[in-house]
Amino acid sequence: MTAVEDNALTVGALIEQISAELVAAGLFYGHGTDNAVDESAALVFHVCDIDHQDAAQAYSRPVSATQQRRVGQVLAERVQTRKPLAYLLGEAWFAGLRFAVDE
Repeated sequence: MTAVEDNALTVGALIEQISAELVAAGLFYGHGTDNAVDESAALVFHVCDIDHQDAAQAYSRPVSATQQRRVGQVLAERVQTRKPLAYLLGEAWFAGLRFAVDE
């Protein structure tokens, strides 16, 4: 069972757990993020459709089982393929602006 299968997870707890999995996988960053925590937040915010300006309030929100499964799917693809998260999501953020991204 992975971290993303816990029905009681909040956004903040899920970000922490995903971050630990990214670190354990030994991934590299650089397409909109430069560390595991920021990349985890980008993934969770994208899947949960959370506006980055609402981050402070979002960390205590619960994450649905469906959202957890989707995060887990993208995480698995990220780890297995080593593709940048921005490629998998089709977007990256820089200076508060969203950019469409592809390979």
